[in-house]
Amino acid sequence: MNEVITEYNKGVILKAVANGHIVGSVRAYADGDTVYIGKLMVHPDHQEKGLGKKLLSAIENTLHRQRFELFTGYKSEKNLHLYESAGYKRFREDTDSSGILDVYLEKEYAELTSHIGK
Repeated sequence: MNEVITEYNKGVILKAVANGHIVGSVRAYADGDTVYIGKLMVHPDHQEKGLGKKLLSAIENTLHRQRFELFTGYKSEKNLHLYESAGYKRFREDTDSSGILDVYLEKEYAELTSHIGK
């Protein structure tokens, strides 16, 4: 619970609601010219319907900065496809403390404006 409170105080948390239930959310915070996006989640029953892309677009349009950055596991093919289809480009890979390879992706603001509404 403390993590959620810290994230809430640090940045922005958006949620998607269907029939009175939270079915998706995304968290982000800005530091300088960069927005760091994390914890993009969509309930399995609501995946493959464009909700993840809508949440990603919503957080980008909520926190206006020059650059956006996020990461996901290298085996997360659906996540990588979502991010790359939204204009994010891979720029780094790094192994986390549990030995999992993470892929870092970024998008510049100029690229963001060309993807709005898609």
